[in-house]
Amino acid sequence: MRIKELHIKHFGKFTDTRIVFPGQIHVIYGENEYGKSTIYAFIKAMLFGMERGRGRAAQKDEFSRYEPWDNPGYYSGSMRFTSGGRNFYLERRFDKSGKNAVLFCEDDGEEMSVDDGDLQMLLGGMTLASFENTAAIGRLSAKPGQELAAELKNYAANYYASGSSELDLNRALDILQARKKSVEQEIRQHWELKEKEQDKIRLQIQYVDGDLKKLQEELQTADAKRTAAEKKLNRIKNKENEIKETKAFADKKLKEFSGRILWGILFLFIGMAGVGICEKAELPAYMSALAVFLLGAGVVVTVIALIALFRGLRAWIISAKKKRTEDPGPEELAEKEEDYERLDWEYKRILEQWRDKEALRNNLLEQEEDAGKSTDAAVRLETTRKALELAQRQMKESAELMTQEFGLRLNREASRILTEVTDGAYTRLSVDENLEMAVYGQEQRIPAERLSRGTVEQIYFSLRMAALDILYDEKIPVIFDDAFVFYDEKRLKSTLKWLSSLDRQVIIFTCHRREEVILHEDYIAEEGNGDY
Repeated sequence: MRIKELHIKHFGKFTDTRIVFPGQIHVIYGENEYGKSTIYAFIKAMLFGMERGRGRAAQKDEFSRYEPWDNPGYYSGSMRFTSGGRNFYLERRFDKSGKNAVLFCEDDGEEMSVDDGDLQMLLGGMTLASFENTAAIGRLSAKPGQELAAELKNYAANYYASGSSELDLNRALDILQARKKSVEQEIRQHWELKEKEQDKIRLQIQYVDGDLKKLQEELQTADAKRTAAEKKLNRIKNKENEIKETKAFADKKLKEFSGRILWGILFLFIGMAGVGICEKAELPAYMSALAVFLLGAGVVVTVIALIALFRGLRAWIISAKKKRTEDPGPEELAEKEEDYERLDWEYKRILEQWRDKEALRNNLLEQEEDAGKSTDAAVRLETTRKALELAQRQMKESAELMTQEFGLRLNREASRILTEVTDGAYTRLSVDENLEMAVYGQEQRIPAERLSRGTVEQIYFSLRMAALDILYDEKIPVIFDDAFVFYDEKRLKSTLKWLSSLDRQVIIFTCHRREEVILHEDYIAEEGNGDY
């Protein structure tokens, strides 16, 4: 890319001013307040736009600093430049009311869109921060910022990991991180819902436990009442059985009396009859003995019958007395049976409720346990999270490895440039990932902070130029705004000689004439491009 012409319509102190850049190296000389920094700011504003700050920052930003002096309401300018062998025209308005940009190819009239990124494409993807860290070196700002370190890391990882510097590995990592955070949020939400579900179930369990405790107390009370009623009913039944047993015993004794009394009377009658016959008929003695035996048997049987009669009457009397005094009667028995059946039913009803509640509690406990288990969705989310972590880790490891390889390349290129601009005084430059630098001279490592300011400026210059060559395929112009104030005559000659050998446009703003004088010297005209 080369800038062909600037038309500063209204910008800072300039109005309707045209500046042409016909050659490769251009020196714009002027004393302080000449407007060099304004031209430099105009180039940046044309390439990358210019936004107005907000609040207090707006009072000191570049928008306010370079607002037109004569016509603030018409803040604009245009630029002609070449890129990729084609000619382009760019026009911008910076004032808030008419802010816009026009871009088209002058060769075929193709209209392009700055808002859609066509200009950035022509610039090889360069941003304002990248420009200020590489191609643009302003007064007392030769040291590149940390943005350059981040961009170099990103470029290295992108280029070596994918083969293309157009892919943004940092962006890919950001996307992975955002996706990971989203998945982690989904996991948290999933478990929060599960926890809420468990809390709801636990609350239900608490209610059921309360019901179970109450039912347990009711069950104990009902069981005590039922047991008491059962004992009363059993006592009544036992009394009734005792009365029945006494009556049965009396009946048995009366039956025994009836049988035995008949046998006693029979034996008495036979014995008495036998004794009378034996006395009258003078029967043999054994007949008299038999008659006496039968008479005695009748007496014994009769006595036994009388004893049985006595027992039977006694049992009957006892039975009658118990029946009269202790017999509960059928009404009381029926009443006690009804009470027992009612209390037994109540006990069984409460027991059934208790069992139902116990079954519900066990079911809720199973639900609580199930609610705490990982679902298929949770397993998938966790698997996704682990996969994203693995992808991040592998990409970071690859990026670190590739950054190391890229660092070697950057150090080689910067060392080559430093060797030329220092005339071989320092042949090796070492730059770490934080842009901490050291040089090697005569096999001795020297940290940058131990060197003179002029040498440090050359180190920063070498790093910027090496990064510019590596990062961007498009040959963006390099611009120096009083950037050589710490260079002595020797350093400046070596640096300008190296710049003159570049296939890249160089624009130098300076308040000294020594750059012009050096560029007119024969060895640059002979060895360099000689066009300035």
